[in-house]
Amino acid sequence: MTPDDAYRRFQHLKSHVYAKLLTQFRSDEELINGDFAKRIIPDEWMDEGLQPTVPPTAYNAVVNATDHILASPRNYIPIRPVNDSMEAAREQAENQRRFHDMWWARVYEDQGAPLERAKRKMIRGKMVLKKTIRFDLLPDMPDEPNGDDKRKFARAVKRIARSKFLWNLDVCPSENVFEDPVNPWDPSYVYEEYEIYAGDLVERYPDLYDEYGHGDPMRKIPYVEMWTKPYKDDPGSYVVWVNGKVIHEADNPYSWETDFSTEETRDYDGYVPYAIADPGFGEVDSDSNPEDRYVSILGPISSVLTSEARFLTEMEAWLRMYVFPALVTVNMEEIEDGEKEFRLGPGTHLNIRPDQQVDILRWGEAPVTLMQGLQRVNAYADEASKFGALGGAPQVGVDTATESESLTRNAATKLSGPISGMQRACQKVNSWVLMDIEHIIGTSVTLYGAFVNTENETTIGPRDINGYYYTNVTFETADENMVN
Repeated sequence: MTPDDAYRRFQHLKSHVYAKLLTQFRSDEELINGDFAKRIIPDEWMDEGLQPTVPPTAYNAVVNATDHILASPRNYIPIRPVNDSMEAAREQAENQRRFHDMWWARVYEDQGAPLERAKRKMIRGKMVLKKTIRFDLLPDMPDEPNGDDKRKFARAVKRIARSKFLWNLDVCPSENVFEDPVNPWDPSYVYEEYEIYAGDLVERYPDLYDEYGHGDPMRKIPYVEMWTKPYKDDPGSYVVWVNGKVIHEADNPYSWETDFSTEETRDYDGYVPYAIADPGFGEVDSDSNPEDRYVSILGPISSVLTSEARFLTEMEAWLRMYVFPALVTVNMEEIEDGEKEFRLGPGTHLNIRPDQQVDILRWGEAPVTLMQGLQRVNAYADEASKFGALGGAPQVGVDTATESESLTRNAATKLSGPISGMQRACQKVNSWVLMDIEHIIGTSVTLYGAFVNTENETTIGPRDINGYYYTNVTFETADENMVN
């Protein structure tokens, strides 16, 4: 596929395949921010100063569910066969577990706790993690290195790792990533679209200075990346477009030749560095529509949230008329003309002529159906998203132990899908880190940390991995953690 064909595929994905999903993301954003409520009351009412009343139900739904997930992955490494004793195999597995624990701790400390942001993306329908190697930190290696070159490279990597972390883990905006819709859990290609500052663009690609190096360095420029997965004799590709024009085209840097590769027939393996997961709130059918797969916790109750805001706004409008009633006057044109004014209140004295009258336009009590309707809407919202249970609201008529058990079960049940998605994504990242060490970096990597009860330095190399990449990762809810 030519770069032009690949860019046209990106445009088709964005404008057709993912169009409904992008609209869905915008609708959820409006529900959380309350922007949708301006559409539920007439403009003339807003001109009179009436603002919509938007409860924080949607915001609480996302935040409460997010807060119940502990963004601390627990890593478990199976014991692999080694040439030495079983005790050596156990020690090797334990060393690898310490490495992954320290890797995630460094990500948390050095890169602003990305999993804390990622779990909110997950609750809102789609989580995208992008793991990359910081190639700018690594020294250059000759195309055909000898033993001395490899030793120098290994010493340099160890020296750099003392003060620098060799990886980046980014949480990509869900609306900026467009993956293969047929196989989103292991996509053969992924596009990422965002805007980049002109100064950053020139720093990455100095050859573009003449075109983008002049003017305001903070102006934003459209930027699109495409990553394709290696397969058989294709090493995959990494292509970059700026304003629709190709500025960089290369092989996928996360690809390598397998043991089956020969001079006549190349064979490549590798990955696309995006871990994409959904919370399990949607459906997956033969059409593989993204809008059906990536459904947020707000999806089933969007109309209920709108109705709730409408009920509260109507109640405020009625209260205004009830507490601050309209004044009815007869033969008092001077008040309407602004020549005279008076105030109503305790002890107020009104001087009026015999032909003039002043009265209050009284409104009746609020209809009971208004309060009943609001209660029913709140009940629907609670049933659909378990706001009360996940928010920690006390349950009436039960003792503490039963209440605690109910909260734990509700949280574990409702959040089982998002937690499973985060586990799968983090297991992929763990596997990719091991692949990086064995095939991309090609030498031992030492991580340094500052832990209280465990070792603060751990090293893992290609021989320790030996083709075994899969690990097990678990997450807990806050309620489970308290019980355990």
